[in-house]
Amino acid sequence: RGGLVVASEREKEDYGKQVIVASREDDCSIFRLEDSTGCAILTRYEVFPGITLVYNDVHMQEISVEETGKFHQIFEINHCREGRIEFETIKGEYIYVKKGDMAINTKAGLKNYSYFPICHYHGVTIEIDLSAAQECLPEIMKDIKIRLSDIKDRFCTKDQCFVFREKEQFEHLFSELYCVPEKIRREYYKIKIIEILLFLSVVDA
Repeated sequence: RGGLVVASEREKEDYGKQVIVASREDDCSIFRLEDSTGCAILTRYEVFPGITLVYNDVHMQEISVEETGKFHQIFEINHCREGRIEFETIKGEYIYVKKGDMAINTKAGLKNYSYFPICHYHGVTIEIDLSAAQECLPEIMKDIKIRLSDIKDRFCTKDQCFVFREKEQFEHLFSELYCVPEKIRREYYKIKIIEILLFLSVVDA
């Protein structure tokens, strides 16, 4: 694994200028952030081109990044396993996500920081870059009717943030992501993300 390495410019855009790459392997990068309030470990897996899965283990108060034009291409699915996270929308509204909740948002619809009021948050983020992902998905999912742009438009009209509160179906969908055997990790992430996207393509908003 080796020692700490310098983050790329894209990684600094994603996680902030102070981010450090703690380790990097074929499809996995582990990032560390630290300030006077604590630290965060973000473990990122490249699952499909344009689709990443990030495990967020946060014990600090705020993570902020610089806004870029790429925000308009990206939407996220966030599931909270423990703790609490708060977002501010570009309209000045405050959104909170607590244990068992799932939020869907565009990056452009939120201000460029996440706030953790109790300095305790564990959860996963599925990050989708529409410009890259839409090209590869039809080949991967030949017989599965999933359109990423349709999912985004259903839940993120005018860049809003949509929150599902403690739905049992989501607990089942996401709970298995927190206990994946290492031997099947790569294959399982692909199947699980397809399952989550398929579910979101039909669930009532």
